[in-house]
Amino acid sequence: MLQRLARDGWLTIKHGKPTKVNDFWDTSSLNILETLAHLDQEGIPDLVDNLLSARTNISAIYIRAAIKNNPKKTIKLLSAYSEVEDTGEAFAEFDFTLNRELVIASGNSIYLLILNGFKGLYSRIGSLYFSDPKGRDISRTYYQKLIELAKADKCDEAIFAVRKYGTESGKLWAELKDDVLKELSND
Repeated sequence: MLQRLARDGWLTIKHGKPTKVNDFWDTSSLNILETLAHLDQEGIPDLVDNLLSARTNISAIYIRAAIKNNPKKTIKLLSAYSEVEDTGEAFAEFDFTLNRELVIASGNSIYLLILNGFKGLYSRIGSLYFSDPKGRDISRTYYQKLIELAKADKCDEAIFAVRKYGTESGKLWAELKDDVLKELSND
């Protein structure tokens, strides 16, 4: 157990020296997001806001690269949104899988490690976010815009589309936040 805490960045263990409790912000990695969400219920709003901001900024990079490096595959991946069951859970699963596949299409697999760090918390929040029909509508419009940009070979404009999506989904998140956070605290 202590070794796992050390591996996750909570502790520093050195043979013959006292075990040190770390400031996890300085020593941990993304694998502690789930733990933070469970331990610090009051901090969840800030954690989620920061997570969504990070996801928007990171996805702008790999989506642009996916459109540039592999436009046909990107179009095919994005087009699958029309076949997704119209439920929050199905949309959250699709969105996460889509982003993983877009990372692969981008050619930079390092982003997979980052996305994997978000997975558990993202699936919980995503299911609740996408349970609102507006969340699914915002995403459908966004996916379609990315398809159009990929077809027109406008990879640089994808950055602006991702940021616009981040802003729009952020506004909806602000409306839903209190209800979603109540749900999360009941888990």
